[in-house]
Amino acid sequence: MKISSMQIFESKNMYIFLRVYDCVANCQPTIEWILDQYQIKTDNASGIVDDPNGFSDDQRYIFDLLLKVINISLKTLDLVGQLSKLEVTDND
Repeated sequence: MKISSMQIFESKNMYIFLRVYDCVANCQPTIEWILDQYQIKTDNASGIVDDPNGFSDDQRYIFDLLLKVINISLKTLDLVGQLSKLEVTDND
């Protein structure tokens, strides 16, 4: 089952989730990467099923991972926001 971005936006904590999308790594929001990677997929050629639910016996594994990514993303955005502007001068 694929989780859509709209399902997240429907949350009452919409501001937090919208802000999380500002945290980008490798040209993709980190939360989008998690949502893409942690879903059940079947390889068409081999028929092999990749089920991330099998990574752990903990039923909350993926949910807790998503919460950690959200938390780290928000903290990263806060820290980056506190950095002073970098001024580059030309030393010619």
